[in-house]
Amino acid sequence: VWALARFGFKTAFIGAVGRDAEGEEVLRELEAVRMDLSQVLVTGSTSLALIVLDQKKDRFIVVSPGTAEKALKTFRPGQVEGWLHLSSLVSEEGFSFHKRLVALALGISLDPGEIYAARGFEALSPLLRKTVYLFLTQKELESLGGETSGFWALGIKALFIKQGAKGAALVTRQGLQAFPAASPPQIVDNTGAGDFFNAGVLAALAWGHPLEEAIEIGLKTAAESLRDYGRRGYPGREEFLNWVRK
Repeated sequence: VWALARFGFKTAFIGAVGRDAEGEEVLRELEAVRMDLSQVLVTGSTSLALIVLDQKKDRFIVVSPGTAEKALKTFRPGQVEGWLHLSSLVSEEGFSFHKRLVALALGISLDPGEIYAARGFEALSPLLRKTVYLFLTQKELESLGGETSGFWALGIKALFIKQGAKGAALVTRQGLQAFPAASPPQIVDNTGAGDFFNAGVLAALAWGHPLEEAIEIGLKTAAESLRDYGRRGYPGREEFLNWVRK
């Protein structure tokens, strides 16, 4: 959502941050891209992720859930306008909140990550039934049963399988198409590349591009994100639009 705001989309964040220095920093970063924060709870301690890079520039992530998510147990957000994109929350309160939240949306895109995928297909079905575009890694697909046929019965239109350096695959009712990864200008840090892929795909789809073009734009976006740590090397609107034009 931060990337989509950088591209010029009108965005909002619905969730919770802590009443601490980390929460203040999160809100400052989101305010800087003019994001609507009117449906953010500020309470408890902020969820944190410790990201460790090894010499091969791969990473592992240790998550500390904090306590802010617990306030979502009784949070009743206002009407959800526009498109809703979800990634996973850590706590049971967060998952229950997401199940209530999707009921307010006309359609969603979902990147469950390993946290939600580990819950299994049945547990995740309340979210999947509202999902139009689903983003998964191969490992997460296997956690959900390894088969794609069950997704179409729920109304999912397209599945984007993220394959890292191999690129990505687009799966629809008509079959599977493989797309090679775009060449990165430099590999410094791959943290967040999957989320930047999501942002590129969703931006392209919002502008009316077909699925095949959207996945290629997503791959380009992910590759460019590798050039610096975290969000520091991420493009602004004009650079992104230049990729789309090409």
